[in-house]
Amino acid sequence: MGFYATQPGSVMRAVFQPAPVGTDGLTFSLWSDDAAMMAAAYRPGFHRTQLDRHKAERMADRTSFTRSRILSCAGTWDGFAIGRQL
Repeated sequence: MGFYATQPGSVMRAVFQPAPVGTDGLTFSLWSDDAAMMAAAYRPGFHRTQLDRHKAERMADRTSFTRSRILSCAGTWDGFAIGRQL
């Protein structure tokens, strides 16, 4: 999450820990646009290194890399107002 906080276009990010304790957390991030998200996730950098490491070492108990496009949003995240028609 620290790496994503430094990336252009990163709006918000969080990790949610599912039950039971000891399983992998779910990471979630919001990006200003697709290009910014793709650059941070797949270009050289911390996240790309972790993806490559997972392929070699199987660090997680499961793998799901899911991308989606939010069409509209409203509300708050950690006190920051978010509302936009995309």
